[in-house]
Amino acid sequence: MDQISLRSCVLDDFEPLFAIHCAAWKPFGIQAGTWDESLEAQAFREHFDPSIRHVIQCNQADVGFLDIIEGKDFFYLQNIAVSPNFQRRGIITFILREILNKAALKRFNVLLCVLKENKSARSLYERLGFRLVREAKTVYIMQVGDYHSGHGNDKKEEVPAPE
Repeated sequence: MDQISLRSCVLDDFEPLFAIHCAAWKPFGIQAGTWDESLEAQAFREHFDPSIRHVIQCNQADVGFLDIIEGKDFFYLQNIAVSPNFQRRGIITFILREILNKAALKRFNVLLCVLKENKSARSLYERLGFRLVREAKTVYIMQVGDYHSGHGNDKKEEVPAPE
C-alpha cells in the first residue's frame, strides 16, 4: 500500500507544484476554452502561499498539493491538484478522509469548490459525503458538516468566495 502524507510547503516548491498544476488542470482549461499558460503562471504565483499550501506525498515523492484555509468553524479546501500519473490511486480519498475526521472532532464544516467540468472529482466528493450547497458560474460549492460556531449565535464565519 502507498504511504500518503502531507508536508509543509516551502518557496522552493513553486516550480514543481506549478508543473503539477499544469498537468492536472490544463485539460479542464482547454475544455472550457480558458487555458492560457502565462495567465496561469501569473495567477499561480500571486496565490502561492506556503502558509496554507500543503504538498501531497506518495511514498515520499511530491505528487500534488492542497490549500487548507482554517476559519473559526470550518476548513476551506482549495487548489486540490494531483499529478495525472498518481490520480485514481486513492490519494485524495485518503487525504480528505483524514481532514474530514479532524473536522468532525473539531465540529468544523469542510467546504470546497469543484469545476463543473470535473465530474469525476464531484463524484468522489459526493461519495465522501460532500453535498452541493451553492453554485457559481464555473464551480459547485460543496460541504460536509452542518456545524455552527458554538459561540452563542447561529452566524457562521464567511467562507472565502471561489475565484
